[in-house]
Parts: sequence; C-alpha cells; structure tokens
Amino acid sequence: MYKEFHLDESWDSPHNRSLISKMPATYRCPGESGELAGQGKTRYLAPRGKATIFSGAETVKLRDVTDGTSNTVMVVDAGDANAVVWTKPEDWNVDPEPKTAGVLSSHAGRIHTGSNFLFGDGSVRFLHETISSRLLRALLTYNGAEAISSDDR
Repeated sequence: MYKEFHLDESWDSPHNRSLISKMPATYRCPGESGELAGQGKTRYLAPRGKATIFSGAETVKLRDVTDGTSNTVMVVDAGDANAVVWTKPEDWNVDPEPKTAGVLSSHAGRIHTGSNFLFGDGSVRFLHETISSRLLRALLTYNGAEAISSDDR
C-alpha cells in the first residue's frame, strides 16, 4: 500500500483518493461497525498539541520522552464521531484542557465506558471515562515530569 500511495501528491489527489477504500484492517477497531471502514475512516488518531509526542513539525526522539514510554500516549481510539479518512493528515487536536467528547466513550459497556490508548512502550490500555483530567493530561505529555502513581484514576 505504501508503494501505491503517491507521496508527492496531496492525500486527496485523484490517485490517492482511489486508495481510501483499501484501508488496511490495522486501522479498524474490531468493535466498530463496518460502516466506518466502508467509508475508509479510522478511529485511531494520534494526540496532537503542545507537549504531546506529535506536537508539530519537530521530531520527538525517544531520549526526549522523559516521562517514560509507558506513561506517554501515542494513539487513541477516538470513537466514531472523531473518525477521519485514514489517509488524511488529521488527528485528535489536544488543547491544554483536552476535550474528550466521544474520545472516552468509544467503548460503552455494561460495567465500564472508555477507550483504548496505545502507549509508547507498545502496550494498549483501556482508560475509563472517569479518568481525572490531571491524569489524562499527564499521559498525553511526553516530558511534563508529572508524578503518576498506580492509585491515580
């Protein structure tokens, strides 16, 4: 698929648009309906904003992740309402006070509601919608030096 995508063209050029319907299964949440995948949309977004690992044009090196990769979010299942075309360079824009509408409710269950988050160490963890805004902000930054304990919620 990478070889088919024309990097010298915009994501929505006529040629690249023809690849939208070929979204790899990796970009599809197993718990979602097939409707989004049929539209070539993914719910998996990178958090972007000041102090996130994807903060802009500058590359963040692994040595700069001083909060630790196990405490730094790389990708979030942002829910149906936030889904984007998988080839479009659009992600979850995080303000200093993250707006979590839809993001922390992509998996509603009988007991818990929340979303899956991929961390820099490769682990995926389910974060509950009741997570404190302080803890969520801490997990979205890569070098904020926030103390995180196993008791935090």
